[in-house]
Amino acid sequence: MQILPINELKAIYKYYISAAVLLSLVLSLTLLLSVRVDILSLSSVLVTSALLAVTLRQRHLTAKVILDCEAFASYSSEMQEHCEVEQHNTESVAAILETVINQVYSIKTLGNDSVSGLTLQFSELRQALNNTIESARGSVKNFGDDEHCFAKHSQEELNEVLHSLRVALGSKLEVVNSNQAVSHAAKELTEQTKSIQKISKEITLLSLNASIEAARAGEAGRGFAVVAERVRELSDITSEAAELIIEKMNGLTNAVADNTEKLTESQAQDVTLMDDAELHIRKVLNEMATVANELTQSVHGLDDTASKIKANVDDAITDFQFQDRVSQKLEHICKGLTSLVSLYRTEGELGEEGVAALQQEMFNSYTMKEERECHVSTTENTSQHDHVEDEVTFF
Repeated sequence: MQILPINELKAIYKYYISAAVLLSLVLSLTLLLSVRVDILSLSSVLVTSALLAVTLRQRHLTAKVILDCEAFASYSSEMQEHCEVEQHNTESVAAILETVINQVYSIKTLGNDSVSGLTLQFSELRQALNNTIESARGSVKNFGDDEHCFAKHSQEELNEVLHSLRVALGSKLEVVNSNQAVSHAAKELTEQTKSIQKISKEITLLSLNASIEAARAGEAGRGFAVVAERVRELSDITSEAAELIIEKMNGLTNAVADNTEKLTESQAQDVTLMDDAELHIRKVLNEMATVANELTQSVHGLDDTASKIKANVDDAITDFQFQDRVSQKLEHICKGLTSLVSLYRTEGELGEEGVAALQQEMFNSYTMKEERECHVSTTENTSQHDHVEDEVTFF
């Protein structure tokens, strides 16, 4: 049923009143113009007109009351339906907000668990890197000390070996020199023995001459002949001994010469080998020192790399602390949504006072500066939302 507006009802009422007045005037004029109109008839007409006007007025009021009752019943029905729809919408919004709250809490829990796990893993990695760095530094220190001691000890051992070799070569050289001296002495003895042998031969000749002269002297030279014979025998013995000595000395000289030659060759070889050994040993020591330095540099590089990784891990652990701030923000959002749900269910709608109280409650719960700044900025821009075109951002 369609409800007529108040202005139309007033127009209809005026129309009925005007019609009644006009009808009364027409009847009055007609009766006045009629023949034999008396006062009673005129009174009857007036009464009839008045009754007609009253009847029309009552009918109008009755129709108006009926229309108002029907309009009020229809309006009440529509308001009840509207209230039921609003209540249903409020419950739906509250259910949706509770779902959002549960989702936010779930995201918060998941984020906290994930970040806690990552923080624990990075902390363990940081501890392992600390242990590696300490071990590397200890290895570098120990290796540097050991390498220095080893190089020093090796150098000392090499010097001792070289000194021993030089002493041995010196002793061998002394033996060679002694052999050469013996060989030279043997040669001198051989020469002297040859001189003795020569003298022995001359004595033999002299003894022969003496024997000849003794024979010429006859009986007087018989004693001299015996002496001459004995001298000859001694000369022969001396000559044989000298020849034997010469033979032995030649053998000794040859042996000493051979031994001296071999010792000289051996000494030369030993000198060459010692020089080569010294060069090789020094080369090996230098290579070991080079390798040790490279290893030390590599360990230092490993230490530097581990330190950089540790610094990066420390930065990562520091960055993970943002989750605590995110968790606090999500907690504040959840509290605000919970208050909004409670306000929806108790009040059924969001009035200006409820919104202001909720905003103030949310602002008081903030603990971070950026939350307050964002809240203030949003509150200041709220009045401009109706004039700004909606935008959708896709992530």
